[in-house]
Amino acid sequence: FNRKWQLMGFFGYNTNFRETDKITTPIIALQCKYNPSQRLNLVFGAPVIAGLDWNIAGNLNFTGKYFINKDSEAHLSYFVNDNIRFSFMYSSNQNRSSKSFFTSEILSSNGQNQTFNNLICYNNTLIFETGIKLQKYTNITIAFGYKLKSNIELNLNDEEILNMTSTADFLVKVGFHYLLYK
Repeated sequence: FNRKWQLMGFFGYNTNFRETDKITTPIIALQCKYNPSQRLNLVFGAPVIAGLDWNIAGNLNFTGKYFINKDSEAHLSYFVNDNIRFSFMYSSNQNRSSKSFFTSEILSSNGQNQTFNNLICYNNTLIFETGIKLQKYTNITIAFGYKLKSNIELNLNDEEILNMTSTADFLVKVGFHYLLYK
């Protein structure tokens, strides 16, 4: 609408197959972005219910988002220069197949076979990441972190079959990225 307000929209379809059924669900995104100042951006709508991008001071930024699927993330980033970034991140994810069931799978656990076609996984992570820009379109990220306890539910249609909790543990991630924007 103007320099302070922007409206973004997207519409599409997602199709999942469940053994003999085909389930098509619409994907709708509508975001409103408000820029009260050059250092602060606010986003609300769906899939991001509430978001904030704040340049705290100079090269220090804070970004936080809460999504419609109850995921949340927060990043505190410091940009040493245009090529090097350090970030401390927290994320809470809920990966689920929702009501879009998939072909039945069998998991063997403690000598018993469990048949399931719906998976829900909850996890929380704390990560320290370094991003290094190698060339104009390429960068590498190196991350060290801690994955807090995770919970996994296996369901057969709407009935819970198995509920497992993992132990907390350290993690290491290395990524190489090629991004081309036009």
